[in-house]
Amino acid sequence: MIQVTAIAKGLAPGETWVASSAPPLPLIRDTTYAGTSKPAAPDTPPPVLRTAGPDDPDTAKLREQLHQLQLELTGKQQELMELRSTRGKQD
Repeated sequence: MIQVTAIAKGLAPGETWVASSAPPLPLIRDTTYAGTSKPAAPDTPPPVLRTAGPDDPDTAKLREQLHQLQLELTGKQQELMELRSTRGKQD
């Protein structure tokens, strides 16, 4: 059995179980192929990300500009949706 848990903001968490079973046919593993295949990921460590800390003034200004542009984009998308919905009613 596989347990699946879902959590979404504003909703009650949920949980369910999914039945699992063995495959109807045996799995095939080619040892020659597996031995010559490249690894899925390189053995290099992941890049180090900057830890959260106080922003410098330039970063804070860019962050504010990004927020304003996102708000403008959302407004334009809403206007477009309204135009499309009213245009469909007129036809």
